[in-house]
Amino acid sequence: MIIARAPGKLILSGEHAVVYGCPALVMAVNQMVTATITICPEAELHVQAPTIVGESRQPIAKLRELAAQLDARHAAFMAGNRPIQSILNESMELVQYAVARVLSMFPDALPAHGLHIELTSDLPVGCGMGSSAALAAAVIAGSAIAWNQPVSPETVYDWTWATERLQHGRPSGVDPYITVHGGIVQFLSGTAEKVPAPDFPVHMALTGTPAATTGESVDWVRTHHANNPALWESFRQVTTDMTHALVATNWKIVATHIRANHRLLCSLGVVPMRVQSFITDLETAGFSAKVCGAGSSAGDAAGIVWIIGDGDPTPVIEAHGYAAQRLARAPSGVQVHVDSQ
Repeated sequence: MIIARAPGKLILSGEHAVVYGCPALVMAVNQMVTATITICPEAELHVQAPTIVGESRQPIAKLRELAAQLDARHAAFMAGNRPIQSILNESMELVQYAVARVLSMFPDALPAHGLHIELTSDLPVGCGMGSSAALAAAVIAGSAIAWNQPVSPETVYDWTWATERLQHGRPSGVDPYITVHGGIVQFLSGTAEKVPAPDFPVHMALTGTPAATTGESVDWVRTHHANNPALWESFRQVTTDMTHALVATNWKIVATHIRANHRLLCSLGVVPMRVQSFITDLETAGFSAKVCGAGSSAGDAAGIVWIIGDGDPTPVIEAHGYAAQRLARAPSGVQVHVDSQ
C-alpha cells in the first residue's frame, strides 16, 4: 500500500499578478489530498473518490489515448478555439491524465498490473487552495512508487503543472511548486525563493465555492486588465513589501499590505460585493483580510479569505454565515509512505 499526501496552499499576496511576471507570496498549509494506492491484478485504473471526483474504472491501455485528447483540447483552448470549461468532460479526467503521465515512463510495454487509487481530501474543492495541484501531485508521486518508477521532485512538478493546466488553462506554476516543495516561498516566473518567515497562526473564512472557476476568472482578468502595467506594478510592490514585513514579523505593516492587496483585487473585479461587505466588517472590527486565490468574476462567493489581527474573528465570520477555520504551515511538500502491512 502506497500513501501519498500533498498539501494545499494559500496565496498570501500576488494572485492573478503572478501570471503577468509579478511575484506571489504563497504558503503550503496543513490540509492535504491523500492518495492511497494499491496494485491490482487487472490492467486497469480503478479510482474511488466519492467526495472529490467520483468513481471510475478505465483500462490502462486507454489512458494514453485520453491524455492525447486532453492535450489537443488544451492546445485548442490556447489557440482561442475552445473555452476553458470544455477541456475536461469531468473532473475524473484529472486523475486519469496524471496517471497517464506516469505511464510515459513505460515506452515499450505497459505495466502488467493496474492501480486502485482511493482519494480523500481536507481541502475544499474549487476555493483557491490548490486542490487540483495537490490531487495531481499525490497521484503522480504515489503511482510512480507503486509501479517501481520513483520520480524526482522536478518531474512531479512538471507533470503536476501539465495536469493542472487542464483545469486552469494558463497556470503560473505556483500551485504545483508549493504542493511539491511545501513551506512558504516567493514565486516568480517558474522559480521560487524560500521565505524565512516564522510560523504564525492563520485564520480563514470559507465564503463558498466561487461561481466562476479559477480558469474562468483568470481569463476574465486577462480580457479586462492584461494590458495595464501600472496595475501589475502595484501588485508587485505590495507583494514585495508584504514579504519583507512578514520576515520581520511586523504585523502592523503586513496588515496594511493585506488591505492594499484586497483593494487591488477588488479593482480586478474578482471580489464579489457580498465578500467585500464581509471584509469591510472585518476591517471595522480591527482585522485585515483578503481573498486568497482567484476569487470569482461571477456570483457572490470567493473561496477562501485570509484574516489577521488581534483577537478572534470568528464572531464576524459566523455573523456573515461563513465557516471559520484555523490553519498552519505545511513545512514539507508531497510525501510518499510505503506501508508493508
